[in-house]
Amino acid sequence: MFYQISNIANRVSVEDTLSAKFKFPHLYKPRKRIDGTAESVLPILTTKDNKHLQYAIWGMLPESFRGDWKPYQNNQNTLNIKTGTLKKHLEFYRDSEVKRCLVPMTGYMDFSMSEGEVTPFFVNHTKNTPFCVAGIYNQLEDGFFTFSIIIQDHLDEHSNSISKFQPAILKRELHDRWLNPKIDTLHALELLEESHDYILNRFPTSTHLLLNCASEGQEDEEELGLEDAV
Repeated sequence: MFYQISNIANRVSVEDTLSAKFKFPHLYKPRKRIDGTAESVLPILTTKDNKHLQYAIWGMLPESFRGDWKPYQNNQNTLNIKTGTLKKHLEFYRDSEVKRCLVPMTGYMDFSMSEGEVTPFFVNHTKNTPFCVAGIYNQLEDGFFTFSIIIQDHLDEHSNSISKFQPAILKRELHDRWLNPKIDTLHALELLEESHDYILNRFPTSTHLLLNCASEGQEDEEELGLEDAV
């Protein structure tokens, strides 16, 4: 699972990558470490408005939800959603309207095995320019946006990651198709089968960055109470 990401790109770089403008540009600040377990707010670009970046809470909530974010996440964990879980949901609930978004970032935390020990790694794009990960989102009755990051099986057979999954990174040429509301989400998931063409760096990082991160042993849990959240 992926609970910590980074986005140190400046505002102009994010806007250029997504060919969109921030709806509230003065609110954007680059952040070295974004902890999903701490009710973090991130910019996203949605199918509803693919010209303006919105701010959304990482960790999807049901549209009618009125409680506190933390207790819900402790029980449901909607920070990530596997492509397989999402596909099964869409195949079963044919009339379900799952809304898609893009989440810009410059890197994320991963784990590798080194000399019998688990080593935290930071994965980032060359020159720290942003790339986009596929996500799903909704808008609560009070107007707030919430979202989940889509994760998929590792496409890189040479990766030394001990995780079975990786964030669903979309190449830039597929951004418009992912956000195209005329393409239903079940078919849009096929876009995630195409490998991205970004050059990503991997290097060991300090273990203190992993505080409050869930263990990798939880990665096989059903991570999304999807019938409630989407």
